[in-house]
Amino acid sequence: MADDLVPSEGMVVPFIVFLLCIALMPFIAKHFWEHHYHHVSFALSFIVFLYYAIAFGGDGVLRIFESFLDYFSFMALIGSLYIIASGIHIDIKAHGTPLINVLLLSIGAILTNLIGTTGASMLLIRPFIRINKYRVMGYHVMFFIFIVGNCGGVLTPLGDPPLFLGYLQGVPFFWLLSQPRIVLAWLFVISYLLILFFVVDRYYYTKTLNGKMRASFSAVNTNEDNDDDEEGSKELTGEGKVTI
Repeated sequence: MADDLVPSEGMVVPFIVFLLCIALMPFIAKHFWEHHYHHVSFALSFIVFLYYAIAFGGDGVLRIFESFLDYFSFMALIGSLYIIASGIHIDIKAHGTPLINVLLLSIGAILTNLIGTTGASMLLIRPFIRINKYRVMGYHVMFFIFIVGNCGGVLTPLGDPPLFLGYLQGVPFFWLLSQPRIVLAWLFVISYLLILFFVVDRYYYTKTLNGKMRASFSAVNTNEDNDDDEEGSKELTGEGKVTI
């Protein structure tokens, strides 16, 4: 039976290599990776397929086919969430203060368990960037990915793709929500990330405000100096005298 197949532990190597390629190749060989990442993906996948076909024969091919059906179901979910959420426009009439940003990220962490990390990310990334458009920095995107695109959606199969695959195999939909330790761990991680984000965002928000105040003060002084120069020039050329 296909369900009784136990692959070699070495078959985890292609998966590890693929993850390392995703993480490192854009820095090590960016040009090669941009043009050949799909070839690398296919080659690593084909290694696994050959192993199952040779080691287990027909049962191995059947296992590959069953995994393909699970993968197709997973891609159908991710694709539908991506398409639907990307067509929804949210217009937030607010300035991106640290408190507003934390509130939006908190909502995103909850939404991920209802519409998935992909859906919540597509829904909130544009308004999140828009309300911070005058001061978007790398840490904004980084924390958004951590909270909304990753850690937030671990309580339901909709929020976490591996959990969805488990749900397809019979794991109860609300199994993790029924585990108090899991929920408390989720609260701890999300709270920690939100507090850390607030501290960082507060620092740069204050720094940006101070910079704008100094820039405005300098602009006012420059305008006053220019006005004084113009008045002095008028008196020099028009009146035939110099005012000291």
